[in-house]
Amino acid sequence: MKFLNNIRIGMKIGGGFGVAVLLLVLIGVVAGLALTSVGSSFNEYRGLARAANEVGRVQANMLLTRMGVINFLRTQDQATIKTVQERGDATLEFAKETRGMVDDPQRLKLLDEVVANIDKYRAGFAQVVQRQGERDAQVKVMDEAGPRIEQNLTEVMRSAYRDADAEAAYLAGLVLRDLLLARLYAFRYLDSNSQADHDRAIRELDSAEQGQGTLLASLQNPERRRLATEAGQLIDTYRTAFGAAFSAISARNAIVSGELDRLGPLVASQIEDFKLDVIKRQDQLGPEAEAAIAAAITTTIIVAVVAAVFAIAAAFLIGSGIARPVGAMTAAMRRLAENDLSVDIPATDHKDEVGEMAKSMLVFKENMQKNREMAAAQEAERQARETRARRMEELTKEFDANVSGVLEMVSSASTELRATAESLSATAEQSNRQATAVAAATEEASTNVQTVASGAEELSSSISEISRQVVHSSKISQNAADEAQRTNDIVRGLATSASRIGEVVALITDIADQTNLLALNATIEAARAGEAGKGFAVVANEVKSLANQTAKATEEISQQINAVQNETNAAVDAIEHIVKVIGEINEISSAIASAVEEQNAATQEIASNTQQAAAGTNEVAENILGVTQAAQETGSGAEQVLEASGQLSEQATSMRRVVEGFLNGVRSL
Repeated sequence: MKFLNNIRIGMKIGGGFGVAVLLLVLIGVVAGLALTSVGSSFNEYRGLARAANEVGRVQANMLLTRMGVINFLRTQDQATIKTVQERGDATLEFAKETRGMVDDPQRLKLLDEVVANIDKYRAGFAQVVQRQGERDAQVKVMDEAGPRIEQNLTEVMRSAYRDADAEAAYLAGLVLRDLLLARLYAFRYLDSNSQADHDRAIRELDSAEQGQGTLLASLQNPERRRLATEAGQLIDTYRTAFGAAFSAISARNAIVSGELDRLGPLVASQIEDFKLDVIKRQDQLGPEAEAAIAAAITTTIIVAVVAAVFAIAAAFLIGSGIARPVGAMTAAMRRLAENDLSVDIPATDHKDEVGEMAKSMLVFKENMQKNREMAAAQEAERQARETRARRMEELTKEFDANVSGVLEMVSSASTELRATAESLSATAEQSNRQATAVAAATEEASTNVQTVASGAEELSSSISEISRQVVHSSKISQNAADEAQRTNDIVRGLATSASRIGEVVALITDIADQTNLLALNATIEAARAGEAGKGFAVVANEVKSLANQTAKATEEISQQINAVQNETNAAVDAIEHIVKVIGEINEISSAIASAVEEQNAATQEIASNTQQAAAGTNEVAENILGVTQAAQETGSGAEQVLEASGQLSEQATSMRRVVEGFLNGVRSL
């Protein structure tokens, strides 16, 4: 991973955490999209379940409506009319509500037909009620005319019997018999609506009318003639009312058989088709949702594992890529502080802040090496001076022994003056040369120290920049940890949403139980209807079966939702692990920042000491200049003494040979 050495520290840490955060966001997006897909399927399934339950209510109310119609046709109970109308209105309302829950065009078309047929059924029942009212009005006329005819004929029979008019009594009895038979078959027809009963009633009425004409022709008594005539009129009224009742009943039965008996089964069949289509779609949605959940779980786990692996790898690479060279730099600086110049400066080929710091340290090391070499040269020169001084002392002693005889001839003052002058002159010249050399060396040392100080300042600046980058990286790490925590909260929110979906599943289960109860009530009502309700009992059982299927499907969805919740919790655990890893990276960044701060402090101390050394070197240079000036003044004084001693040169001629030998010995040093 050498390419990391060419990337700035801030970019390393920021890039690593940025990719880790992107992976965390990717986990959230994948989980969100998966839950959205599952939620969409579940919403559709829930909508279908609600529509199925609602259409079940339509079916149940339609059954109750048809049972009410049958009960009304059997009993003609006026209270039943209101019940049937209310059931019909409820059926229509439930059908319209069901239509509002559906968006599939085919199902909408089917429900539109159901709504239209229910509306036609209600209108047909209204016509049945109207025809039934017409029938009841005519039956009332028949109920009023029949007893009066019977009373008149009975009175004719009694009067004729009292008057011993046997023929009139006999004929009145025949008419009364025909009337009673006509009423009997008329009432039987009203109950059975049998065409045979109707025809028999008409024949009996015809016979009664003929008998009434014969009776009227045989009567002579005015009162009996009046009663017979009135009876004939009432028979005509009865016949007319019975004909009108027959028409009303025929029209009513035509509506029942042509409309109601056709529309009722048709609506039931259409509702059954709707339920089967819904069940078919639910059977498709179940496997689709299951596959989507499985894919979401797999994808979330894969992305979470990849994110965790990448975070751990990034933490290791970034941490080692910063800590290892910084640690090596710290060790190298410690050895330099201990004057160990054999140490190798690491990371000089890096292109980041560590590389810049390494280059500054390399300059610092080179300057220390130059200073050490300069100090060694000065020490060698000092030792050479000491050796020369010792040799000079030995030659001087030898010289003193050789020329002692000659010096006796010269006055002690001249000898001492000459020796002193020469010594002063040589010493002044030597001091001048040495002072000049020392001044030059001091100036060079001062320059080198200034260079070292500049390098130390540059090193301190580089370490400060590294410290700033590490602090910035620590902040990025903290932000990444906060972002990971926020992603963790989002996934926990998704887990809570999955729990809420479970509550909705429980609600659908309750609706299915209510549908089952409604089907049970419809079964009970069908049982009460007897033979006429058997068909409805079958449909009620189908509604109950649908409710059970809905409950079973809801239970399966609940199991799938529990699986989603479990996997969502697993994703939460994985994200919490990633948050922990990012926290550890944050701690590593903080440790690096502390180490860099300590290194910065050490470098600043070195820079300060170097500046002080530079100041001391400058002071030495100034003192050396003073020594040089003093040496020059000493040389001037020596020259003056030498001039003063010129007068003694003749006396020292004899000493020249000895001096030449002395000088030869000095040159050999």
